[in-house]
Amino acid sequence: MPFSFAAGIDGFTADFADYSPGQEIGPNGILFNSEFRRLPAPLDNRFGLLVAGTNRSDDLFMFIWREVSGLVPGRSYRVATEVTIATNVPAGCAGIGGAPGESVVIKAGASPVRPAKAINAAGNVGVNFDKDAGPLTVGGNQVFTIGDFSGGGGTCGQGVYAPKTLRSPDDRIPTLTADSGGRLWIVIGTDSGFEDRTEIYYLEGAVTFTPT
Repeated sequence: MPFSFAAGIDGFTADFADYSPGQEIGPNGILFNSEFRRLPAPLDNRFGLLVAGTNRSDDLFMFIWREVSGLVPGRSYRVATEVTIATNVPAGCAGIGGAPGESVVIKAGASPVRPAKAINAAGNVGVNFDKDAGPLTVGGNQVFTIGDFSGGGGTCGQGVYAPKTLRSPDDRIPTLTADSGGRLWIVIGTDSGFEDRTEIYYLEGAVTFTPT
């Protein structure tokens, strides 16, 4: 299933999680934003879906999701993702809490239920699907780490947006079961250990559902 943000949001919804209630509020809050817009130069001949936020929790998860229907109810599928992003962070840069590139990991996979925020046992705002299994860089059983945000042009002090394509490694392709309506929900996002602002553009990609 291909998708593209060249002409709009293509049915996706953006959201954010992994923060304490209240951290999303005020001028010193997360300042989450998502919108379809033209990219900055030198990619200003392209459009994409901007997702941005300031990591006040040292664990901010910003994600996009979309329903996929027409699958066989109760059938299991391997869900492999390819996604092209635009990043303005070169490799090897230092940052607060972690690197602005390598410490912002890209995760992809799917959820067997409609993605939503959920209060976890610690009283923080999490999600209702599995994206974590220990360290932030690992991913969970449904949404795996497929790469990181490094790879932009320019310098660490003045980055320039450049495209980067990421693909699910063979050992990080989740298997999920379609619900009774033949649905799964694809999920792509950033999980951040960098304690400042990340502004990522999603450009295009594809998700492959292979029956098992």
